[in-house]
Amino acid sequence: MKYLRNFWFYLIGFAVVVVAVFLIFNNNIDIEAATFGWLQTTWSGGASSTAIASHSSDQSGWAFFNSKSANLNNDNDELKIAMVDGATRVQTLDADFNAGTLSNIYVSGGKAIMQKPVGASCTVSTDCATNYCVGTPLLCQVPPVECDGSNGTFTCGNICTYHGEIYATVQIGPQCWFAENMRTTTYPDGTAITKGNPINGQSFGNSTTANYSCPPNDTGTGYTDGEDCAAAGGTLKLGMLYQSRAAMHGAPVVTSGPGPQGLCPDNWHIPSDNLTTNSDFGLLISTVSGISGCSGNEAACLRVGGVTGFNLPYAGYRMADGWYFRRADGVRLWTASDDQPGWPRWDNFQNSTVGRTNNSIDMGVSVRCVHD
Repeated sequence: MKYLRNFWFYLIGFAVVVVAVFLIFNNNIDIEAATFGWLQTTWSGGASSTAIASHSSDQSGWAFFNSKSANLNNDNDELKIAMVDGATRVQTLDADFNAGTLSNIYVSGGKAIMQKPVGASCTVSTDCATNYCVGTPLLCQVPPVECDGSNGTFTCGNICTYHGEIYATVQIGPQCWFAENMRTTTYPDGTAITKGNPINGQSFGNSTTANYSCPPNDTGTGYTDGEDCAAAGGTLKLGMLYQSRAAMHGAPVVTSGPGPQGLCPDNWHIPSDNLTTNSDFGLLISTVSGISGCSGNEAACLRVGGVTGFNLPYAGYRMADGWYFRRADGVRLWTASDDQPGWPRWDNFQNSTVGRTNNSIDMGVSVRCVHD
């Protein structure tokens, strides 16, 4: 009886092995390939224990390998690879199978690339899961909403779009500012802003006009005739130079409180400067003054490369007679304040400290917007 039991035990074991070998080498069974090649060290039935399987129809009768599907899911910051039914799996290409290494995952001719999260450094937008690589330094950021928040919640510090241009923003103390000079050539209602005579040294306008101008691309004092608009909308992002009436969109100046919307997006306005620390520019300057190393050096801290992220470039300005000045070493910003008719105040960031003065409404000056 004992020998009979052993006989049946061995017979059943042998039958299991035969069935397993039959299933493994049957041509109709799909084999899932987790990598590009593997050593068969534990299989029986004649399979090699040293040779790496090749992707061909003569490998022990296997017709082909199936790759993973192209369905990727990254919910909850976890990468998941979803398999699909055998009928819809993608056959691994010979080139994929032979060219890859165990550290790469190939999917029908390509490779899966892990994209970077928001806040990571990047070089191109395709590096980022959000597909937006912007800023100085370049960082992965969330896709932009309209600056007025019309197509999503605007969060200060993120980029936003206005009339097709993408702007960086920055939180400085209690205020949110555009971190780039305005480049718009239309008002919020879509009306075009008039472009003034572009020729250097020819009249830019008078007290009744509301023109804009592109700053020249020259960085010295010998400006050529004409101007380079690419410097305003391209990599330099100098921003346009606006006459006061254009910046304010014809609104009157203010004696206290915030300025009008002007050419800014909805929910933003032209900053005032009433020489107090609780107004737009006044609050900005007093806040920056409290930053270590910025007291008495506020302008330098607000310029490109400064510690605040305000990134104010040397765009210069344009006189009413059409001559450009200070492109290499100065920049001025319109305010919504006024001391006398036709002489609005501007803030001058040419030196270390912020200077305040009044000048002709006809001049072309840079503009920044501050959130309501």
